[in-house]
Amino acid sequence: MDQGRDYAKELRLAGAVQQDTEVVVYVLGATIQPGVEPAIIGGHTRVEPITYDVVLNRAHARTFNLQRKLQLIAETLPSDTEVAEILQSDDQSELFVPTGTPEQN
Repeated sequence: MDQGRDYAKELRLAGAVQQDTEVVVYVLGATIQPGVEPAIIGGHTRVEPITYDVVLNRAHARTFNLQRKLQLIAETLPSDTEVAEILQSDDQSELFVPTGTPEQN
């Protein structure tokens, strides 16, 4: 937690962020010790302890939701039969066959 706070402090001192920019620092670990709580420092820095499994679960949920939204959008898009036909054609595989040695290409 202290290391995260120090990183935020160094960002401000170096001028990498403005003084009133909110900086959120996530401190990752396998577990969180009892009594360790999120900290707000100076009003613009927040240090949040978080476990790996929470990060992975959130990432999975966001990816799943994004994938679901993309599928819904794809269902409403008109299909291009000519493009679909070309993509299903075996003739396209010839585009990826090497024509000679690297020196010749």
